[in-house]
Amino acid sequence: MGTLYIDFTEPSPAPSQYKVRYKKTTDSTWTETTLASPPPFNISVVSSPSEYDVEVYSDCGSGVFSSADTDVAPYYECAEYTFTNSGVTAETVDFHYCGTISTVTTISIPAGGTVGPYCITVGSSVGSPPFVFNGGPNVSETSTGSCNTIV
Repeated sequence: MGTLYIDFTEPSPAPSQYKVRYKKTTDSTWTETTLASPPPFNISVVSSPSEYDVEVYSDCGSGVFSSADTDVAPYYECAEYTFTNSGVTAETVDFHYCGTISTVTTISIPAGGTVGPYCITVGSSVGSPPFVFNGGPNVSETSTGSCNTIV
């Protein structure tokens, strides 16, 4: 499991809700959901990591929605990861928190220690892949499932 993280600047005035359609890029069938304003939105998805197409529609009132805005990128698929250092000295690891592909986070893992879980970007509309696991030679990562929060 993973999470699509969808963020965009709301129009003014902001609608009370949005209709969001999404699908794996390789699929032909869309999944649709209605979400209350404001963004960002976190949507649990089955396939991880995978690239997704996303459309967002503004609620204009009385059940009428705007035309699709497919320029809501960047959108992100996220998963939880735990890092373990099996070495005898501290090691560091670099990664992107969910939705923050422009900022690399570096953490230190003590010798023999485990840290996490962290909600990390594993797929994105703006690059492949935008996440980074630059850990020392003794660092291993384990996916612990999906996440839907920005840490």
